[in-house]
Amino acid sequence: DGVIKGIYVEAIDKDKAKDAAASTGNLSSVYLVFADGSGYKKVLSDVDQVVSRRNDDNKLRLVYQKQNSVRMALINMQDFRVLADRELALHVE
Repeated sequence: DGVIKGIYVEAIDKDKAKDAAASTGNLSSVYLVFADGSGYKKVLSDVDQVVSRRNDDNKLRLVYQKQNSVRMALINMQDFRVLADRELALHVE
């Protein structure tokens, strides 16, 4: 329907910023904010990188890297509930 229900935000948590700056990676958290600004919710934490985002039928699909795995999260955009968060692939060096 083209109506914006939420705003997607990636941020480094304030309490983790010092640790992230000292390490080689910048771990971030993913938040969703209601379009009217009435509140926000952290939906993912300790994310190395978001690879892709897609919004279908009021569900946000995020493919992201966390530690040594690639994961996919499915989030309901009506209430920001995480419906699924599963590993897609394991990266081994």
